[in-house]
Amino acid sequence: KEQEALKQADLEIQASTVRLRELEAGVQQQEMELSSLEREREDYLDSLDHRRQALAEQILAAYRLGRESRLKLVLNQDSPAQLSRTLAYYDYLSRAQGGRIIELRQVIEKLDGMQAGINRELATLNALKNDVQDLLKEMTGQRDARKTAIETLASRISTDEAQLEELKEIG
Repeated sequence: KEQEALKQADLEIQASTVRLRELEAGVQQQEMELSSLEREREDYLDSLDHRRQALAEQILAAYRLGRESRLKLVLNQDSPAQLSRTLAYYDYLSRAQGGRIIELRQVIEKLDGMQAGINRELATLNALKNDVQDLLKEMTGQRDARKTAIETLASRISTDEAQLEELKEIG
């Protein structure tokens, strides 16, 4: 009976150890994926900063140029070619700014998606870590059960040896 309990405790510990290794491998994999996502997010944030700065410079240049050029256009109405070139430039500049704004929105949406992915990975990682903690608690209980079974067996063996000694002395 005690031997069967000891055997069962050993089997449970063995199964738990295998599961623990699997969970630890899962935790390591999740941590690597999380690290990769965070690096990718940082790259996108750097890209976003550069794009914002470029757009800000472009808007500031257009503002400075626009104030002078529009005033000149009003004053130089006698040069249709100049007016046409300036209007074409403004059109190009406006389209470029619109393109950059769309690009920035796409980058921000991508960053939001990345953050959602990071949050999912963190949730998975936390769940795995909780599973590891639960398993470690379970293994502690299994080890205690094994220890109790061993102590019971040792006590029984000791008792049996004492009885054997008594029988030898009697006989």
